[in-house]
Amino acid sequence: MKIIHLSNSDISGGAARAANRIHKALIKKSFESRMFVNKKTSEDETIIEPYSKIEKMLIQFRPRIANLFIKLMRTKDSILHSISFLPSQWVKYINDSDTDIVHLHWVQHEMLSIADIGKIKKPIVWTLHDMWAFCGAEHYSQVDRWRSGYNKKNRPTYESGFDINRWTWLRKLNHWHKPIHIVSPSNWLANCVRESKLMNNWPVSVVPNLLNTDNWKPKDKNLARNTLNLPLNIPLIIFGTLGANNSYHKGYDLLMKTLNDIKDDEHLKNMELVVFGKNTSKPFPKMKFPIHYI
Repeated sequence: MKIIHLSNSDISGGAARAANRIHKALIKKSFESRMFVNKKTSEDETIIEPYSKIEKMLIQFRPRIANLFIKLMRTKDSILHSISFLPSQWVKYINDSDTDIVHLHWVQHEMLSIADIGKIKKPIVWTLHDMWAFCGAEHYSQVDRWRSGYNKKNRPTYESGFDINRWTWLRKLNHWHKPIHIVSPSNWLANCVRESKLMNNWPVSVVPNLLNTDNWKPKDKNLARNTLNLPLNIPLIIFGTLGANNSYHKGYDLLMKTLNDIKDDEHLKNMELVVFGKNTSKPFPKMKFPIHYI
């Protein structure tokens, strides 16, 4: 079986790494798997990026053009928005290929337009790495427009100007006529798909993100703590994400609430916090217990 994965990047970002692990796992199982990307960082020959200098140059400008349109909407929502409206050459490559299955991943930054996705003639599987596929232009939403449909009456009060989210959602509704098999890494996201106005009748499966268990496997706890210079017999709360306390949808607010709720718990009075991931631009607030950054 021949499979083509589409991802904006090969290893830059969590979604790209998740896609890359699936790609490599399929190769290990003797499938003929290739990965098409806009931005290639690795030297893997099975990962294919645009060859011509013109295409590579256009990749740099496409998101900037889209951002000019996004700025027509004024919003207090700081989440990433993608309108995906510029056509690309990837659809022609895919439809002209001999692949059996097309596996979509995170294809924003104008890698594929909404219309492009509707033009793919091959069987499609789409692994979601956020909520964008069934939302408007936003990649994560705290309002319920994705459940009921994006209309003029349910627009949040903190938005004004051109309704980019409604315009983007309506283009999905108009271009995606044939249901795509959706794969979700979590039950929560799968349930969102089932509850969405756009995809409520689409097939959805839950498949957790892959890990190479040759590299990622349980270790002796004391050995692990010693290696990371962490205390041995003290309760540790571990928190980690890209951007940690900079993005409201990453769980930092839940961490702060939890720490406040358990601060008087006798069993956790000597606890310490471990924060891993990319360095944060904003420091954590001062707390009565130590914080380890790894």
